[in-house]
Amino acid sequence: MKIIDSVWFDKIGVVKVDTGYETRWYIGIGKGNNKEIDEKIIMHGGMSVHPKALQLFFKSIKEQQKEDELEEIKMQHLKELEEQIKKNQEK
Repeated sequence: MKIIDSVWFDKIGVVKVDTGYETRWYIGIGKGNNKEIDEKIIMHGGMSVHPKALQLFFKSIKEQQKEDELEEIKMQHLKELEEQIKKNQEK
């Protein structure tokens, strides 16, 4: 495994790792004295996390509301299409 990058929030780090097969991300707490050692600690003992989960967490309320509105419109359109298909099949 090879450490590719990391981002830090005081002693909390997210470490990006190339496993040789895939890219993985781990989150954990370092000691704050040595970045390279802290990255290794997190790589081996941190919690695996997927960036998509973090993106969802950091999404603003307005973004989420807009996505919810669009999903509602999409579901309504699908319902209307299904009703139209059903009517066409009955003819």
